Amino acid sequence: MDLISRTIAECLSRGWHAPREAITEHRIKARGGRPTTKDFLGIIDLVVFMPFASACPSTCLGIQVTSSSNHAARVKKALANKHLAYWLEANNEFQVWSWRQDKTGQWILRQQLFALKGPFEVYTFKSITREPGSQSAPPAGS
Repeated sequence: MDLISRTIAECLSRGWHAPREAITEHRIKARGGRPTTKDFLGIIDLVVFMPFASACPSTCLGIQVTSSSNHAARVKKALANKHLAYWLEANNEFQVWSWRQDKTGQWILRQQLFALKGPFEVYTFKSITREPGSQSAPPAGS
């Protein structure tokens, strides 16, 4: 199972609407024939819709999906992205989700949360690491 599929499965287990059509990352052939990917706003691989009942202040979550080895680079890229503040100002949420396997083969999810510090000033404020499907992590937005 690839990381996008793993993320969709995790979102569905939380009761969120995450259809395959919500994948915004697309592979394209770049100059020279090498494939590359394009994300929505340059940082969002998947858009998930969360019901109001999930106690979240917003209902739309943009997720950058990556491996744990690329987590820090994706956080840095998101903080430098000129569109992220507009996404958050529109009352949407954004998180970086990275995946790794532990020694037993269990997949571990790390979620990095982002918010606005002031008008159009983005910061990251919380990192949550947990086993997928566990109910110990708070919902997005809390």
